[in-house]
Amino acid sequence: MNNLSAQVAKFSLAPNSSSWGQVHDFTPSDSEKLAKRGRLIAIIAMDGNFLSQVEALNLGREILTRLHEEYFGELKTPLFEALTKALDQVSGEFSTEFTKTRFGALALIGDKIVFSASASIVGYVLRKGSLAQILNPRVGIVSGAGNIFTGDAFLLGTDSFLQNLSEGIIKAALEKQTADMCLESLTPLIYGKEYEAVVAAIVKFPSQALSTLEYFPSDYSTLNKPNFVSTWLTSFRAKMVNLIDGVISRLPERKISVYPDLSNLEERKNKKRMIFVGGLLLLLLVVSIVFGIFQRSGKLARQKYEDRLANSGHQLEEAKSLSTINQARSRELLLSARATLNGIKSEGVKDERVDSVLEDINRNIGIIAGIYEVTPELYLDLSLLSEGFNGDDLSFSGGRMLILDTKGKLVSVNLDSKKTRVLVGPEKLMNAKFTAVYADRNYVLKDNEIVEVLVGSTKPAIEKDWEDQLG
Repeated sequence: MNNLSAQVAKFSLAPNSSSWGQVHDFTPSDSEKLAKRGRLIAIIAMDGNFLSQVEALNLGREILTRLHEEYFGELKTPLFEALTKALDQVSGEFSTEFTKTRFGALALIGDKIVFSASASIVGYVLRKGSLAQILNPRVGIVSGAGNIFTGDAFLLGTDSFLQNLSEGIIKAALEKQTADMCLESLTPLIYGKEYEAVVAAIVKFPSQALSTLEYFPSDYSTLNKPNFVSTWLTSFRAKMVNLIDGVISRLPERKISVYPDLSNLEERKNKKRMIFVGGLLLLLLVVSIVFGIFQRSGKLARQKYEDRLANSGHQLEEAKSLSTINQARSRELLLSARATLNGIKSEGVKDERVDSVLEDINRNIGIIAGIYEVTPELYLDLSLLSEGFNGDDLSFSGGRMLILDTKGKLVSVNLDSKKTRVLVGPEKLMNAKFTAVYADRNYVLKDNEIVEVLVGSTKPAIEKDWEDQLG
């Protein structure tokens, strides 16, 4: 933020024998003073019994001289402290039993603002549509500091200037586009107060303020670039400035803190540091305690299955050593180890060692124990042939398979071609129990009778009195 681009509107009534007021706006030409003290905007108001208007003017010039000496004379003191001390010193020198002198000042340096005021000086700031009072000291000097944001408007005035203005009127005035327009909307409400100093200053940072910043060397033209390049760079610079302005406007605002005096400022800073350090140490303590609890709970959980995991590993190694000597014992050891490990996993344990041993067992169970596990694949879906078909018994012979549904269906399947055929339905095979196939002949046991099944029919294979004949 370029503080030189700030708009300043000034208001003060003409001096007379009972009052004098002035708005003083000064930017030092000395680069060191500008860097350490910035631009000073001060309002000064005096009420008293002066011999003449000339006496009031001379006294005013003397006040400004002393203010410059105190504020710009010594540059080692920090800005915040320097402004407060200067106002306090000069205010004390020119306030007497018969003369009331009031001071208010804003110091602009970079994107920072420092403000200070004595009693009877009131200050407001309008930021992003919100109005806040930042100064209204009853006694002594009140100071504050903060960041400047694009669009900010500051009002600094005597209480006599603001006494008949509501915050709604002030807010509406500060929302005007320029500082002069802000002041013009207020001045009709001010005139008529002829017997007291009425002074005010409005400082506004318009949205165009950032465009005045220089992002390229001032002697860029000496690089002898073509005009279209210079034009493009100028356009690019303006776009980048607008982009940065948009990003900055979305950042959270820094709060302006107002303190009644500076005597215990360092003590407050130390307290804040101590609170921060204490909070950080407390956070570290909580984190270490939580970490310790998790570490202990993890250790206790591992103790519940460590012995079983170790035993399973020993069983695996023993099974490997016995694989060529006693395959039955190897099989027993591997199956026991696998069951133990699967039990550990079923408890919700996630341990790479468990997975590693279990994977080793599954990889070697065929070689060591002679157990080969194959994932079964569907050979033939008979439900596609007959809805609700259920294979209760089957038999093989001569490349054919008979499948019996005890509810009364018999199906023949060619093993090579998977060709299927329903031989008979339920009306012929009620109460069927078993089936047998031999070459191209089909047999079924039903109702204590063996029948031969032909396509669509059945016939007895043995007479019904076969039990009597055997007896």
